[in-house]
Amino acid sequence: MARTEKIVLKRLRASYPKLFERDTMSGKYGCDLLIRKDDPQLDAFKRVCDLVAKDCRDCNPKKAIKMELLTDGAEKAEELSGYFIIKAKTNQDSIRNNVFRRTEMGLVQVEDDGSFYGGCNCEASVSVHWYDFEGKVGLHVLLNGICQTEGGEPFGSDGSAKSDFEDGYEEEDPV
Repeated sequence: MARTEKIVLKRLRASYPKLFERDTMSGKYGCDLLIRKDDPQLDAFKRVCDLVAKDCRDCNPKKAIKMELLTDGAEKAEELSGYFIIKAKTNQDSIRNNVFRRTEMGLVQVEDDGSFYGGCNCEASVSVHWYDFEGKVGLHVLLNGICQTEGGEPFGSDGSAKSDFEDGYEEEDPV
């Protein structure tokens, strides 16, 4: 049986959260999890990946294993150069019931109201699992649940769009 290892990661930032509707490209729910490159949790995450990879190799000794679980944020955008990206996905509709916000009153389930946004700080429960499907063997990260912790600057927010238009209208030659 395929080995699955679960880990809870803290002090993350969410990017491209698709937690209440499936992504149109992949057909899955998910979220890119940003973890700082100097975060000590990375060692624990890598150990979990190594355990699952060993099990996968033992079961599939002659197949090449795809293990692209961490992407360097610098490859995606300059402002992400201090982060690694973990793509956590799931096919399970139940993920919509496993999205929370930590408040003074405890954990509160989050509805699809736009309050869970790209850039918010979060924690995530993920499982590293190996697959052997249609001749391809590899590891992937399953999203079990996610919890918004506190604020976090939304990505792409550099002020109000209103300020872009406040100077008024001046007819200029567009050429």
